[in-house]
Amino acid sequence: MRNRGIFTAVAVIVLGMGFSACSLKNDRPVLGPNEVVISDDGETVITSTKEVQKAPALSIEWNTTKNVWRISQDLLKYYKYGGTVYVSGQLKVSAGVNNIAYDKVVGIRYTTDNWKTYKDYNGYWTSYNSAANTDTFDILSESTIQPGKTVKYAIYYKVSGKTYWDNNNGLNYTAQF
Repeated sequence: MRNRGIFTAVAVIVLGMGFSACSLKNDRPVLGPNEVVISDDGETVITSTKEVQKAPALSIEWNTTKNVWRISQDLLKYYKYGGTVYVSGQLKVSAGVNNIAYDKVVGIRYTTDNWKTYKDYNGYWTSYNSAANTDTFDILSESTIQPGKTVKYAIYYKVSGKTYWDNNNGLNYTAQF
């Protein structure tokens, strides 16, 4: 109970300083599947369409065969003018990794032009599963993906001098904006 009081005090102080709850974590709201949020300016509407990949049962066999895997992808679409004009989008990917070492980087490499160019974005840690000894990370792309673009991506996990990839068994993951 003592920690809850500290968190509440910090939240009250931070929110009292003029920060919104969204600004505490990458300036993006956390949306569930098919949720809609209107931004502070009253003109930008954010919608979420979540695609969840069925997670494999975490077992010793699973943990020894793959060190990084996709849990879900979420397409955040930004609308203006009361939700009538779709202006841009952002990809949010949740990834699971085996906890090989404390220091690690998890991210996505993605392209919108069929790999002529690509961008890497690192994620942030969200949770630890002690029973499976795994961590979960959320990764956000830039928020300027144009409507109609197809994003292809793979997930990387850098730990202990090695890089592990999940590229959907060579097919790459895709998201249509």
